[in-house]
Amino acid sequence: MSQLAVAAQDSAATAVPAASARPAVVALSGITKSFGPTLANAGIDLSVGAGDVIGLVGGNGAGKSTLMRILCGAMWPTLGSISFAGGEMAFADYDTGEAQRRGIRMVHQELSLCANLSVAENFFLETPGDSASRPGWRALYRARARAALDAVFPGNGIDADAEVGHLTIAERQMVEIARAAATPGVNLIVLDEPTSSLDLDRSKQLRAFIRERAKAGLAFIFISHKLQEIIDIATEVVVLRNGRTAWQGHAADASIGKLVQLMGGNADPVHQHAVAGASSQDVLVRLSGPLTAELGHGIDIVRGEIVGLAGLEGSGQKELLHAIFKPDRKQHAGVSRGAEAGFIAGDRQKEGVFPLWSVLGNISIGALARRPALAVVSDRANRDTASRAASRLRLDEKRFQSSITELSGGNQQKALVARALVADTPVILLDDPTRGVDIATKQDFYRLCNEVARGGRALIWHTTEDAELLACLSADCSKEAPTIARSVIASPASSLTIRPPEK
Repeated sequence: MSQLAVAAQDSAATAVPAASARPAVVALSGITKSFGPTLANAGIDLSVGAGDVIGLVGGNGAGKSTLMRILCGAMWPTLGSISFAGGEMAFADYDTGEAQRRGIRMVHQELSLCANLSVAENFFLETPGDSASRPGWRALYRARARAALDAVFPGNGIDADAEVGHLTIAERQMVEIARAAATPGVNLIVLDEPTSSLDLDRSKQLRAFIRERAKAGLAFIFISHKLQEIIDIATEVVVLRNGRTAWQGHAADASIGKLVQLMGGNADPVHQHAVAGASSQDVLVRLSGPLTAELGHGIDIVRGEIVGLAGLEGSGQKELLHAIFKPDRKQHAGVSRGAEAGFIAGDRQKEGVFPLWSVLGNISIGALARRPALAVVSDRANRDTASRAASRLRLDEKRFQSSITELSGGNQQKALVARALVADTPVILLDDPTRGVDIATKQDFYRLCNEVARGGRALIWHTTEDAELLACLSADCSKEAPTIARSVIASPASSLTIRPPEK
């Protein structure tokens, strides 16, 4: 029996709850997508009704992105059908234009705004026909952008005339979400990791907006690795695993532990090992001067230490990481580094991946950059080194020759973490390193950070997930191996105070 036949048989045998009683916005049936011998989707059924908020979860590579591309007309399935309001439509007649005409919009994890245009001009691109080529069209879209942003994210402070390329990744994420929500005639919005770069307050604002619009009949598909958000916002949860529907049911019947197990992860909390004490004389990074004035003393970051950066969005955490990565006495007085540093970027598109390179090339450049100019380069040695790092993050080395852009956002992030591991720098700077990464890999990553610190490297870690700051503390302190981990809380004034995160 062929894989496709097996997929169809599996689909028929999978029991899922009855479709929503509300009018259907769109329904996918028996969706199967194969890439050669690989089944990305296998017999998936998904029905979205007006006002539904469907939480779609699964590990990196579970088939979520492929299914959403099919839903949004960017890809045709190998098998399956799509229907609207009870009427089936041939996929040969279905593309992105048709999906948009039917009111389907998607906010991708890898944001798709035009960086060289202003916020208002990006709103123009979504609905150019509304201007009717009349003078003063910019004022129309400027007002629309401001109203949309304020509706979703009150108090956002984003200038509608600002060039998108100059915005932070959180601001760009807010712009793209607001633009999709403001599109006339929209019936369904697919949000792929919409809070991956947002702080807690902005995330709460988005969820409040979704609840309000869902009451009016707007449907949402909410994809996230932050499972608590899924349980909080969704009316129904769909779990994908290995391209198949592992579970589908009401959000009230779900729990974080249940979802983690369905996704193939470990529901038990991560056991964090104590970091061996390092010599206080072995200083790798020193912060002093105006930056630490409120403390009354400087901060020395030494080998074996994990330091977390927290605070409200825009409090200076990212700027501090960049200042440490490239110290400049004139611009960053009080920041000095005594050893080489590696950087794991959270903004993959602007600071992370080399989009024209393979996965292996993106990983191995970390080690190549540290070699002498005339050193011999061995492809086999590069692959062996990259394989060891990738295996610790569940990144399949069979994808090494693929273009980095062919990977999901979470798998691209794994490649960036692997790059920092193979570079073997004494200091590792982490800018929201688990953005878009599934929970099983996060658990592996937390363990890995403790291992790396125990090996004598220092980690400085900025995260938008407050719970991750607990990973900056050891849960297994002892006199024989005292932990020296701590968190650094960045205040709104961009000065520093120190305290451990609340457990």
